[in-house]
Formats: sequence, C-alpha cells, structure tokens
Amino acid sequence: MDSTDESPVFPSAEGSEAALLSAESPRSGPLTIRQKYLLGKRVDINKASLVEISELPGISDKVAAAVVEERDRLGRFRSVEDLLGVKGIKEKRLQKILPFLVKMPNN
Repeated sequence: MDSTDESPVFPSAEGSEAALLSAESPRSGPLTIRQKYLLGKRVDINKASLVEISELPGISDKVAAAVVEERDRLGRFRSVEDLLGVKGIKEKRLQKILPFLVKMPNN
C-alpha cells in the first residue's frame, strides 16, 4: 500500500498540550501602551514611570527622562502645555501623545 493513503498520525495529547497553549495565546506579557489605549486606559503624565512615558508614541528614553526631570522640577504638570517646556517635545510631538494621556483639570 502507498503511505499517502494512510490516515495522518497525530502526536499524543500529553506532549501537544504546551504547543496548543502557545498557539492559542501567541502574545504573552504586559500590554503595550497602544493596546491599553484601545482598552480605554490613559497615562497620567504626573504619575507615570519613566518606562511608561517612554512607551508613548514618538517618545524616546532620553525624552522620557527629560519629562520626569521637568515633572520633578515643577512638582507636577498643571496643563499639557507645560510639556512644551520639556526638551524634545514640540507641538507636533505633543499632539501625537495627547490621545494617550489622562485629561488634566485645566484641559
């Protein structure tokens, strides 16, 4: 008999459980800022860590460090316009990150 006519052989269920789990959940680990945004979560720029700020679109680690430094110097950002005082953030970049930020009382 030809071997192509035989039914396929499947591995036992015991060995394939881990493979099935990894196939069902291809992405593991924490959500990205964009995924959180899609879920309705926003970043509070006055409480966010350096890592959270650096995950914002267009914000490098260097700019995130400057944001934290400016926040520490001011005590807190009172409006989004205060972010324009951070080296590396101009109007275009500010407009890019605004949808990801929690609204401030002055907005």
